[in-house]
Order: sequence, then structure tokens, then C-alpha cells
Amino acid sequence: MSINMPGDGFIFVAGNNLIFQDKLKINSLSMVAEDFSASAKMAKALYETIRTPLLSPSVPKENKLPLVYVIDSLLKNVRGKFIPIIAADAKTWMPVVFEQMSEEHRAKLRRVWDTWRVSRLFSEQNWEDMGICFVEADGAAEAERSEAEAR
Repeated sequence: MSINMPGDGFIFVAGNNLIFQDKLKINSLSMVAEDFSASAKMAKALYETIRTPLLSPSVPKENKLPLVYVIDSLLKNVRGKFIPIIAADAKTWMPVVFEQMSEEHRAKLRRVWDTWRVSRLFSEQNWEDMGICFVEADGAAEAERSEAEAR
């Protein structure tokens, strides 16, 4: 993927090389993103470079969580135009990514989602809409427990 802008290195790192949960790399990406946080057009382009591999079936599922951590860092550390962009879109990718993750990574994804509530990055309704996959999973787990107890 290529976008003709100064943030092209960000695209390469986020799209192809961000494999491990490397806090230094994530912080570095956030610092680069700060240069673009005031421009909705640039923030959207940078966000799309993260979103695309996040939703791509060709990206290994173990690479999804680090991409979520980059989004989390953009929300908490950069803020700016990233908040409304992600607010409008997270409910689209969150359940898709949730379904692709292992139980361990789902728990970590949920912790990220929970911190967004504590940080008050989004309205309560928007936050709930993003995390419907967690509510549904909790309901399914509760139904299984109830069914097992009834036997």
C-alpha cells in the first residue's frame, strides 16, 4: 500500500512490520502521527493504513492485537482528529477482529476497550456499540453455564 505523503514510513511499519507488541515502536508511530493529528484528511489516511491490515484476512491473527495497540495509542496519546474517525469506525472492525483472535488476545482486546470507557474517549453509547461483541460473548458464555448447571 502506498500513499504519497510524508507519513509513508508509518504505513510500512504499521502495515508490514509491526508484529510484536513493541511499546517503543508504537510510541514512535504515535509521535509521527502527532504531526498529522490536526488534519482530518491526513489522520484518516494514517488510520486507514492501520485499519486495512487489521481487517485483512491475509494478515496473521497474531498481528492484529499490536495494530489495536497502535489505535489505542493514537486515541490516548495523539487524540486530535483520530478520536472522531475511530469513534465512527471501531464498531465495524472490533467484532471482526474479536472473531479472529485467540481467547488470550480477546481478553487483551477487551482490556483496551475497557480503558476507552475509563478514559472517556467516546460517548457511552458509542463505546457500547463498539463492544457489542463482548456483550454477545458474555451472553453466550452465561447461557452455556446455565445450560451446564441445568444438566
